[in-house]
Amino acid sequence: MKRIPELQMVRLLILSILASLPFLGAVLADEAPIVVEQNRRFVPAAIEVQKGDVLEVHNEDEFFHQIFSRSPGMSLDTDERAPGSITLVDFPGPGTFKVQCHIHPKMQLEVTVVDPDAAPLASSSPVQ
Repeated sequence: MKRIPELQMVRLLILSILASLPFLGAVLADEAPIVVEQNRRFVPAAIEVQKGDVLEVHNEDEFFHQIFSRSPGMSLDTDERAPGSITLVDFPGPGTFKVQCHIHPKMQLEVTVVDPDAAPLASSSPVQ
């Protein structure tokens, strides 16, 4: 059996790592956008997502939360969600949407959904 010298093994390892970088980038790029509920706030308080993305809302607070949106075309009204829970939110299309908590009314999140295939707008759309 022929042994591969150490230098050749190191080169092979480096080439293997370099060859996997495009795949790794694609995997990382497909991660869902995340908002965290913490200290009775949404973190971040505003987020931009791509059309078709599903937003993950992680309750990392010590309190229950119940999120809703009354934005036009948006149907969102969750049950009470315990600490540690994750809620997936799908937005209907491009626009800006206000998300709030029934239990903690000062909690507000602004989600802007953009369509990367659409022509850029001259001005930003108002909060719906």
